[in-house]
Amino acid sequence: MLARDGLVQAGLPDNPYARQLRNGFRWLRFEKELENEFREFLSWNSLMQRRAAIGVAFLIWALFIVADWMMVDIRLHPSLFEQLLGVRLGMIGLLLVVWPAAFLPSLRKVGDAIAPYCLLLINLAVLACDVLFEWHGVPRFTQLGATLGILAVFFPLGLAFWACVRLALLCLALNLAVFLLFGGEENLRTNLLNTLYNGLVVLICSFALYLQDYAQREQFLGRRLLGMMAEQDSLTGLVNRRYYELLAQRALEQGAREEKGVALILVDVDDFKAYNDHYGHPAGDAALRQLGVVLRQGARRPLDIAARLGGEEFAVLLYDSEEGNTLAIAERLRQAVEALGIEHLGSSAGPCLTISLGVAYSTSGMGLDALYREADRALYEAKDAGRNAVRVAFRQHDRLE
Repeated sequence: MLARDGLVQAGLPDNPYARQLRNGFRWLRFEKELENEFREFLSWNSLMQRRAAIGVAFLIWALFIVADWMMVDIRLHPSLFEQLLGVRLGMIGLLLVVWPAAFLPSLRKVGDAIAPYCLLLINLAVLACDVLFEWHGVPRFTQLGATLGILAVFFPLGLAFWACVRLALLCLALNLAVFLLFGGEENLRTNLLNTLYNGLVVLICSFALYLQDYAQREQFLGRRLLGMMAEQDSLTGLVNRRYYELLAQRALEQGAREEKGVALILVDVDDFKAYNDHYGHPAGDAALRQLGVVLRQGARRPLDIAARLGGEEFAVLLYDSEEGNTLAIAERLRQAVEALGIEHLGSSAGPCLTISLGVAYSTSGMGLDALYREADRALYEAKDAGRNAVRVAFRQHDRLE
């Protein structure tokens, strides 16, 4: 399975999806936030199945009406037929009421909430029909109604595995209770045998649903993980260059619409080649991971972005950030990296690993390439000033002392 094979062994960054794959989920439960995300995913993906289920249910209840008309002698048992017809039409009415929740995405959450109750009502309706047959002393022409009701519980309607199992066991218990209360002693053996068969149906369907739910959860984690791997830098967990360019372009376009400015902070690790040569690439990777943690603190708002552009070059894009606030963030990042105290004896800027930062602000009509060039020019000014400094395009800002 995926959780035991290639992806988990691929040196993945630490994220909720990878952790869940490593930890496993034999009880079909994720961590709380991840479980909520999976339920949301399951809800959206079950819309088509709900629509199909309602169509099938319409057909089944209509066929029950036809079967009642054909098998019940209306001349001898007119009240039985009328009562059965009332139950069948009541279920068709229920399906009409819940129909919008399956076809309108805006009512999707309503469908999530009422699905188990609808399934329970369907099973109760089936049992009510069985009771009516017993009350009128008319032999039931089929024993499959309760079985069909239990099978409906396991239809893929977006319910989680344990919810389906609990509901199926409740329906089975109600089935047994009805048989014991209304079935009569003469039918006791047959009714108990039917309950046993329905119990086997629950067991088989539960096993099949377990395998399906496990595979679905595994695919969910795998797809989310692959999506993150396509969008994130595997070493630092920051946004990668390709995804950064997409998000940054969207931010610039939104800023143009809302007349908001966008600030770009380019970050470069000072003398990083010398660091790798002296301490080795594993130490360099560890240093970049620590740097990624620091830079992530500078991009806390929803539209802010922290990205690794490649090698030791990083970017922090800030949406609707004033000049003073942007400079303060850049300086805090510089100080935070210096405060890590990562030894770098080969640095020309000091005994510890440091960064240089170049800041640029978007102007009306400025594209992403132009913004990058301005920030890159400011970054070179910071390098020329002795490194471990912040510089702004078209301005000179010595680092704060």
